[in-house]
Amino acid sequence: MKKISVIIPTYNRSFLLSVTLNSLCDQTLPAQDFEVIVADDGSSDNTREILEEYYRWLDIKYQFQEDKGFRVAKARNMGIASAEAELCLFVDSGVYLDRRCLEEHVRLYEQEKWDVVIGNVYGFSSKQDYRFSLKERLSEIGIAATLKECVDTGSYKDTRIPHYEKYGGDISGLPAPWVFFWTCHVAVTTDMLKKAGCFDEAFTSWGAEDLELGYRLFCQGAKFHFGETAISLHYPHDHDPKEQKKSDRNNLEYFHKKHNNDVTKLLTEIHIMEINDRLLTTAGKI
Repeated sequence: MKKISVIIPTYNRSFLLSVTLNSLCDQTLPAQDFEVIVADDGSSDNTREILEEYYRWLDIKYQFQEDKGFRVAKARNMGIASAEAELCLFVDSGVYLDRRCLEEHVRLYEQEKWDVVIGNVYGFSSKQDYRFSLKERLSEIGIAATLKECVDTGSYKDTRIPHYEKYGGDISGLPAPWVFFWTCHVAVTTDMLKKAGCFDEAFTSWGAEDLELGYRLFCQGAKFHFGETAISLHYPHDHDPKEQKKSDRNNLEYFHKKHNNDVTKLLTEIHIMEINDRLLTTAGKI
């Protein structure tokens, strides 16, 4: 029986996929204790050829769906459906996992009984200068050394860290811990995922499909935890911030219309990182 199923959605990002797979080849958790599910949303690059290099080292399931536009929610659901373990770990292509990362996620689930563990992702920020300088450092000393340097010096911290620190690092008692549920690196029990209904496949553009699932998980009673010691590094890559912002806004509006309550209405009014403050203020706790 596998202890954890690692689900990696991908689309024409063979290099970034190899970054993640390389890190999985060097885990302290024995290879027989985890599986890797690559959920391909219709790649036309050399993804299949890249994967051939890793079958001898990793237990890989490759799942492919035809390219019919952005269908990452459906891709992740394919992964969940074939997961053998009681715990699913979602990571994006290009997320490099620390050697002890899988072992730590298993420990947090088996010993501390968390339903949702949000990974600690160094280098994860929308700031352009962040990405440029980090890429330079990666080219100078390599990925593993850069991640160690980040941990040792506190550089390139996860963009969510200041918000965690505001609440003493403990998000479990917050009224909206789901605002931190970003699938670049997050672990969830397979049972909870299926009870919540998995990802909503109506999301067919970038943004908010992970938050919306996080919200449903929270409504199902899932216990959320920030896994400070479940460490990873987000390999910098290009994207179109203007296009993503527009898509994200549209998806947040769909999110609210779907659930239509006072909490989800805040998604259309304030930044998601302000939601806990607003709810706590309303409840008279801050």
